[in-house]
Amino acid sequence: MGGVFGLAALPVILAGCVLPFINWTDTSNGATASIFNPGFAGGYWYSVEPVEVVVLAIPAAILLMALKNRTARALSTGVLIAFGLQTIGMVGLIGGAILFTGGAVALGSLFTRA
Repeated sequence: MGGVFGLAALPVILAGCVLPFINWTDTSNGATASIFNPGFAGGYWYSVEPVEVVVLAIPAAILLMALKNRTARALSTGVLIAFGLQTIGMVGLIGGAILFTGGAVALGSLFTRA
């Protein structure tokens, strides 16, 4: 179940990067800015982190759903919890919360016997 939450969070995180976080009245550099379209060349470095979260959370969520090994599930759980905690922004807050919930659910499953 934690892997499902992890995969469900990824479109929300991407939406948080695409949606504008500011609207300027001076439109010389564009009217809006988002993580993937910051409006200035140096701002593209901010897009590395959310792309990293998506790229690394996909295999972690899939491994969490596919593997029965407790060690691998614990590592995948840690990835989802860590990325969920550090992915905080406006819409990213929702995605981070969903990602963290996936890790928390997976953490709970580590302590139950199946």
